[in-house]
Amino acid sequence: MINDPLSYAKPMVDAGADLLTFHVEAVEDALAVAGGIKDLGVGVGVALNPDTPLSAIESCLDVVDMVLVMSVKAGFGGQKFNPVALEKLRTLKQSHPELLLEIDGGIDSETIGPARAAGCDLFVVGSAIFKKDDYKSAIADLDAAMSGAV
Repeated sequence: MINDPLSYAKPMVDAGADLLTFHVEAVEDALAVAGGIKDLGVGVGVALNPDTPLSAIESCLDVVDMVLVMSVKAGFGGQKFNPVALEKLRTLKQSHPELLLEIDGGIDSETIGPARAAGCDLFVVGSAIFKKDDYKSAIADLDAAMSGAV
């Protein structure tokens, strides 16, 4: 989450980024930011924290390619999953089925399945892998839990 994401967008695209995501809480005009990033020829994502209502991103949903639903407040790893994210995912999948949906925060073998069942496509996983001794086994557990939800 950064202030004034448009000022960083072009250097990131020049460095090779093909999709940029901004937090709606960090901008005053989500539609303008989404449009400015889209004008650079890359994909656009918008992220929102658990306490932020979906109405905050409504203005830009027809411009963005992806919505990142935070299931924890942005800031640091290891936080507990907030199930409010599941309802947001379900609502977005129903209203905008063409959007990629991503989730970040508290994703582990117990939460990845419900997130997938709610319509999530992409999963940010940190602690559930990196706090384990065997990364391969941790990833296999996540994959199995997600596959069981489809």
